[in-house]
Amino acid sequence: MKRLLLCFAFFFIFASLPSAFAQSSGEGSETSAGSGTSSGTSSGTDSSSGTSSGGGSENSGSSSESGTGTSSGTENGSGTSSGSSTVSKDSSVVKINSSMESILNNLEDIVLENSTLLNTQADAYIGKIFPAFPPHFSVGLTTTGTVIDTSFIIDGVQTLFDQIKASLEEIDGEIAINFSLPGQFVLPAAAIRGRVGGVFLPFDVGLFYSATFPGMFDSLSFDDFSGGISYTAFGADLRYAILEGNLLLPQVSLGAGYIYQKESVNFSAKKTISYTGQSEKSGTLSTDADLSLLTNTVYLQAQISKQIFITTPYAGAKVSLTQSQKDYSWNYKTVIDGTKSDSASKNGKESISRDFDMADMQVQLFGGATLNLFMFELSLCAAWNPVSNYFSGAISTNFKM
Repeated sequence: MKRLLLCFAFFFIFASLPSAFAQSSGEGSETSAGSGTSSGTSSGTDSSSGTSSGGGSENSGSSSESGTGTSSGTENGSGTSSGSSTVSKDSSVVKINSSMESILNNLEDIVLENSTLLNTQADAYIGKIFPAFPPHFSVGLTTTGTVIDTSFIIDGVQTLFDQIKASLEEIDGEIAINFSLPGQFVLPAAAIRGRVGGVFLPFDVGLFYSATFPGMFDSLSFDDFSGGISYTAFGADLRYAILEGNLLLPQVSLGAGYIYQKESVNFSAKKTISYTGQSEKSGTLSTDADLSLLTNTVYLQAQISKQIFITTPYAGAKVSLTQSQKDYSWNYKTVIDGTKSDSASKNGKESISRDFDMADMQVQLFGGATLNLFMFELSLCAAWNPVSNYFSGAISTNFKM
C-alpha cells in the first residue's frame, strides 16, 4: 500500500510540474533570417523585434528583410541574431512577413497537440513479450483531431490582401479577392501504431507513423484560392511500469518519447485587375505562398489505468519541448498590358529556427476509456493543453494480445 501511495504522489507531482514552469519567467531563443523585395531603392540601418502569438503560446524573435537597396547593420531581438543584415524600408513587406510567421507559430502548437495523442495507449503498461504467454503486443489505427480557432489564418491572409490592394491603389487599380473559413474547425490526423512489451523487465515500446498520401490534399480550394497540404510524422516512446497492476492495484507507468513531423502548406490565386474609367487597360495579379514547418519534439509522460470488467479507464499527463525550423516565401506579381509593374509587385521569404527552451514547455492532460472485446479494443480519449488552451480528441481501434 505504501508503494501505491508513493506512485500516486509521484504522478500528481509530475502532472503539476508544467504549471510551475508556466509561471516561471524565462527568455526563449529564436533566430530568423529572411528577405523581402520591392521596387525603389533605400539605404539605412534598422533594428526590430517582432512578436507573434497564437493559441495561448507566444514566440518572439528577430528578423531581417531586404529591399532593392541594401544596408548593413546589427540586429538583436529577444533571441540572439546578430551580424550583417539587409533591412527593408517597405512596411508592406514587413507586415506580410509578420503575418506568415504568426501562421507558422500557431501551426507549430496545433500539430504538436495532434501528434502527441497519436501514440497514446489506453493501458499504462501492456505486459512483457517474454517471458509471457501469450506474448503482449498491440497494433492499431488512431484518428485524432484538435479544435482550432481559424482567426490566425484569416488575419494572416487578410494582411496579404490589404497590402495587395494598397499597392494596386498606387496604379489606380483595384481587385476583389474572396477568402473565407469557418471560425472554428477540427484539424484531423491519423496514424498506424504498434506497441510491444519488454523482455524480462516491465517496460513497453510504442511506435507510430502518419502521412498524407501523395496527391491526397494537393487540390484544395477556398473561394478564389487554391492550395495543398502535405504532412509526415513518426514517433516512438518507452514506458516503464512502476506498478504492473493486479486484481486490486492499477497500472502506473513513467515514460519518455520523441516525435518528428514535417508539414508544408501552399496556396495561390490569380485575379483580373479593374481600372476605373480605363476600360482599355487590362491587368492581372497572381500571388503565391509556401510555408513549411519541421519539428523535433521530446516529452515525458506519466499514466495510470485500471481494467474494470470490460472497460479500462485511464488518465495521464505529458510535458514536451520542441525544436523547430520554419520557412516561408511569398510573392505577388502585377502584369499590366502584358508588362510587369514593379511598383505593384513584391515578395519576401524568411527562415526561423527555435531551439529547445524550458520557457516554451507545453503540457497535455489526457484521459479516456477503452471497451475491451476479447482481443479487440475501442478507445476514446480527450486531451487539454492548459498552456495553449487547445482541446483534442482521439478514437483508436487496436488488436491486442
